[in-house]
Amino acid sequence: MATRDRRAFLIQTGSALSGIAFLRFSHGDWALGSHAWEPVDIATLGHAILPSELGPNGIDRVCEGFRTWLAEFPDRVQLMNGWGSAEVRYGPPDPGPRWLAQLHEMEETAQRAHGRSFGDLSRQQQRDLTRSAIGIGRPLPGNSPANAEHVALGLLAFFFSSPEATNLCYRAEIHPEACRPLETVGEKPPPLGSGG
Repeated sequence: MATRDRRAFLIQTGSALSGIAFLRFSHGDWALGSHAWEPVDIATLGHAILPSELGPNGIDRVCEGFRTWLAEFPDRVQLMNGWGSAEVRYGPPDPGPRWLAQLHEMEETAQRAHGRSFGDLSRQQQRDLTRSAIGIGRPLPGNSPANAEHVALGLLAFFFSSPEATNLCYRAEIHPEACRPLETVGEKPPPLGSGG
């Protein structure tokens, strides 16, 4: 019983600290070293790395969805046990604090390398800086964007796991999570943008 109480206490404490860190993430109240630069904005990062085919409004919509998903992220929730298993498993921790530090680091790098804010750099400079921050060979997480090692990979994973990404990839109105009438199952999905 004591072990279970200790585990519950640690989970609740971690959730509280993550909540405080996310409030700082939301309001930009963070200082890095001797500077108080704002972190790189998610929308600015999104316009640098998300597919341009989405258009400015589409990229803003994806970034807003990512912010909402992150704000509502359940920290270390207990997962369902496997059949016949007594093992207690938990989901990933809230990535907000770690990703916030990375966004600050990207801004610091932009200031140091170019003497300007990340948002004031050219798109190519933003992409180069993001590639450098991510490192070589880091894949997108397959099971949850929260498992991404870098915030840029988390944003990409969030988008590429969406029905909108599937539609864009095939340039067709597939809507993989929507139910279609049985009589249309054998039909080829209409082209993207046709309103089908």
